Amino acid sequence: MAISHELSSEIATALFSAKERSPRELKDLKEVIFKIHSTLEKLTATRTWPVRVEITPHCTPSPRELPKIVETDRPSEKQ
Repeated sequence: MAISHELSSEIATALFSAKERSPRELKDLKEVIFKIHSTLEKLTATRTWPVRVEITPHCTPSPRELPKIVETDRPSEKQ
């Protein structure tokens, strides 16, 4: 399933479940959700999404992978 379908589905669920709405409000929401879905489809078509992203929350980078911190002269605190 494309990301456009997943996101627009979640948005639709959130909007429709928020409260009871009149038929007019539901029609307006349907149009908004369709526009959101169409926009997301266009964005998905123009962007190459990664096939697999691996996140390891307990992994610590090695010191070589960390950015270097360069100390600069600090202004005197007595000023």
